[in-house]
Formats: sequence, C-alpha cells, structure tokens
Amino acid sequence: MQPRVLLTALALVVFLIVGALMILGDPDSPVLPDNAPVQSEISEEVEELPEIVLDQGKNPEPPKIPAAGRGVISGIVYSEGDSTLPADLMVKLVRFDWPGRFADQARIDATQLVTLEGDFGLQDDLPLIRELRGIISEIDRRPCESDGSFRFDGLAAGSYLVCAAGPDSIWSPATERSVLGDRTGWESECEIPLQPTRSVTVQVLSDGRAVADAWVGLRGEIVDRAALPDSLNLPVEEVWLYLLNDPFVSARTDSKGLVSFPVLPAIPYLIFARKDGVGTGESHTSREDPRLQRVELIQGGTVSGIVMGYDDQVVAGAEIELSYDGNINTEYFVPGVEGVSAEDGTFTFTDLKPGTYEMKVGLSGYQTRRLDDLIVNPAQELFEEVLLLKGHRISGKVVDRLGDPVVGVDVRLRPDRGPAVPTEPEGRFEYDTLDPEPTVSSWRAHVFFVHRRKHPSMRNPSSSWSRMGEWFPVDLSILRVPLSPV
Repeated sequence: MQPRVLLTALALVVFLIVGALMILGDPDSPVLPDNAPVQSEISEEVEELPEIVLDQGKNPEPPKIPAAGRGVISGIVYSEGDSTLPADLMVKLVRFDWPGRFADQARIDATQLVTLEGDFGLQDDLPLIRELRGIISEIDRRPCESDGSFRFDGLAAGSYLVCAAGPDSIWSPATERSVLGDRTGWESECEIPLQPTRSVTVQVLSDGRAVADAWVGLRGEIVDRAALPDSLNLPVEEVWLYLLNDPFVSARTDSKGLVSFPVLPAIPYLIFARKDGVGTGESHTSREDPRLQRVELIQGGTVSGIVMGYDDQVVAGAEIELSYDGNINTEYFVPGVEGVSAEDGTFTFTDLKPGTYEMKVGLSGYQTRRLDDLIVNPAQELFEEVLLLKGHRISGKVVDRLGDPVVGVDVRLRPDRGPAVPTEPEGRFEYDTLDPEPTVSSWRAHVFFVHRRKHPSMRNPSSSWSRMGEWFPVDLSILRVPLSPV
C-alpha cells in the first residue's frame, strides 16, 4: 500500500475521532438526548457556584446584590405656606439610633427624656437620658434639587433620619424616620417641612446702664417652663429638632449692651450674662416671646481664705478648684475657677455668681480636702481657713516576670484616688496624698489596676500588661508589683 494512501486513511480516522468528541461535549446536541438529565445536574451546580460558569465561558447570571448597599431614601423638602425654597438648600443624612421604646410614639412625655444625674455625657452636656446620647452620626450631605427633591442610594440596613437646612439656618427633620432592612423594605420616602425660626435679642444692664462687651450665652430648653404642664407632651419632631441643632450659642454685647441671635430653632431659651468686675445675671424666654430680653447684672461675691498645714505652717502652692454647685449645664454658664495659694498661704476668687460652691484643695504630701456648701452672696466676702492633713503614701516599683522595671504603664488606686499615675524611670510610682479608709484591721490602699500603654522599655512592646488589685498597707517601704503579659 502506498504511503500516501496510509496517511490519508490515518487523517480520516483522526477526523472522525475529533468529530465524535465534539458531539459528545456539546450540551445542546440533539444527537445525545439521553444526556439531558446529566446536563440538568450540571446546571444546578453552576447556579450554586457561579465561578464555574465563568470558567466555562457561559453567560453568567448577574451576582446578587448584598444586603448592605441596597437601600434607597428619597423625598421632598417643602416650605410651609406659599414661601419658596431658599437657595443653596442642603440635605443631610444621619444614622439615627432612636430608642426602640419610643419608636411608635407620635408624642413623648418630656419627663422620660431628661435626667437629673450629675454626669450628662458628651453630647454638649445636655441633661438627656443615656439612651439619647450619641445617637446621631452624619453619613452624607449634598445639595438639594431645585424642586426640593433628594435621593440617597447604596444604604445599608439601619435607622436613618434626613434633615434639611438653608445657608445660615437650622436643620429641619423629616416627619418620620427611615428604617431599611429585609423586614421593613429597602426603599423609603419621606417629607421635610422647613421649620420656622426665631430670633432672640438681649440687652445687658447694670444699675440700669448698658454693659458693653458682656458675654451672653443661650441654652435651648426641651421643655417650655412658661407653658407647663402642656409643654411636657412633646411631638416627636420637636425632640428631633432639639437633637439636630446645637442648643448652645454665645456672643458679646455691643456698645449699647445689645446682642442679637437672629436664626434659632423656635424653642425656649435660658439666658445667662456675665462681665468680669461687674457681675452676673440670668433670664428666660419662652417659645412665643418676641420681646427684647433684658438681663440685669448682680454684683458677684468673693471667696477668700488661707491654707494651713498639719504642722500649723502656711501652705504655699496648694492647688485650689472652685466649682458652682448648681443644676444642669453650670460649667457652660458658670465656668469653674482655679488657682494656687500664695507664699503666705492665702487665696482670693472674686466676681463669683451668687450661689452655692464646692472647693477642692490639694498638694503633694497632703491629703486632698473638699469643702461643700460654700454660700456666696452678692457683694459679700466668704473667708475659709483650710487645714490640710498629712498625706499617707503608697509607692512601688512595677517589674516584669524577670524583675526588670516596666516604664510608662498606668497605676490606679481603688477606692478611687484620682487619675492614673504612670510609672517613671526604674518603674517607680507614688501616691502621697492619700486619706486611707479603714478596712478590717488596718489602714490600706488598693492597687487596683496596672495597664496598658505600649512602651519601648517593655521586652515585648506589643503586649498588654495587667494586674488586678491587691490590698497593700500605706506608708511602708516601696512595693514590688510584678506584671504578667496578657
């Protein structure tokens, strides 16, 4: 047989084999109907693992959009009456963690919103319950369309509130929250009526004469004390309006003793005024009061005294802090004063707002002394002799398990004895102003916690070091406090 014939035959065989393989590998081939069930199983597997489909070069189904990023909030901003929308209108989207127990309430009893605790948190020192502190966090803001419409896309599940404001105006909240999620839905529409504003003008006087360059501060109040008890029943939108806008504003009077705050939320305000060397005064304006607010300054009082030691010697350099013992927000209106005793041990604080004060006096080596219920009267001087007792001492050296000193970690005492003391070179720390409290049979102080700052002197700077407290007698030789990494 000729070689050419052999090659032709071999090529024909290879062609037939390749053709058969192509037919067997074609899922759409009508020649192999018995393979249909097998192809169905493959299709199901492809739906579960889309990457297999992509590897095969097929047309994949679009990936499912994850739960985060599906939400849409849209709506409209409008003005009451026939007034037009202000130019440069902005809308702001905030995450709004409104307490669940208020979720379905259109009106809220104001007594459920305020607290008389001494710690008012970080939200501008407002006297609000803890559930209302830190519940607002801004997510986005953008210009509004000319017709007042807006839209926010790509939002995750959660509770939101949209608000709007023109230039130099107040933030007006939507009439309802937008809650996005699988249960509530991923699209929400809301309306934002622009809230009316008010102005407050204050004149500061002393003996009927205008006081120039006096400081005037306003604090918005959530309850109108002039309209009690009806003002305790608040629409929820008024609460939101209060939370969205800074309730504290301040400015100084002009040569005529006047100062104006032209754009404020339409809520009541507490007014406070002061001028160094002249006095202090306060007033209140209700929600509907358009009158000029006049505040008469009352001459302040004086607190003076002398600091003595346990050895009947005057104490120079003692740190003295004087704070007004009033109700809420006193630090904003009546800042605390502080100073040190002079070489002869004396101190003086003048121009104090009449009322009740607290004093704290301390110095290294002495027990810290606190005096309560110091009553300051107008144009009068209160004199106090402050006796400092010898401070008990607890000191120590913080070391690691190998006995090497640990520098720069914090040491705290319990019961609470003020701020933490960092260990110094050689790992030493010391408290020498202690007024120990008796325990079972002796005077002791409690080294409660040693922690936590990373420091180059540590053998392993990435470790945190801690030691829970033990009871140690005071006034002993230096303690060794071993630490273990955690």
